[in-house]
Amino acid sequence: MANRFYAHSLKVVVESEKVSKSRDRIQNLVHHYRGFISKSTSSNIKFKIPFASQDHFLIELRNLELVDKTDETIQDITDPFEECVKKLEIDHEFLSRYRKLFEEDKIPKRDRRHLLVKQHRVSLDIQKMEKRKRDMILKTKFSDFTILFVPIKHGEH
Repeated sequence: MANRFYAHSLKVVVESEKVSKSRDRIQNLVHHYRGFISKSTSSNIKFKIPFASQDHFLIELRNLELVDKTDETIQDITDPFEECVKKLEIDHEFLSRYRKLFEEDKIPKRDRRHLLVKQHRVSLDIQKMEKRKRDMILKTKFSDFTILFVPIKHGEH
């Protein structure tokens, strides 16, 4: 049986009296777990944590902050990943054939330009697919977190 690839994302609601202090504590925790922040606004923060540290991170987060709710989404990205790898193999094969045809110099001059254009298009496709493949691998190694801050206001007595 082949390996499966999964992307993990979590949405966490944190209730806080002082959102700025909560944000600072969470940012420090993210850095402690060798994660990185991708976006931070007044109401939320988005970051990535290495997947292997996800559970420990959540335990520490719950010890630091009032976590109201956690929703985890697990997406199987095995099929798109395998399609990407297969397309890369095919494109590399085409590129190799185009280069070989060009180097053999048996193509009429008028068709050489057309071959160069095809070769360029395949090269661009390969670049896009390589990036997509890297992004998918990254998705399996890191968990995407979105933390939504909900301010708590104390009632007056």
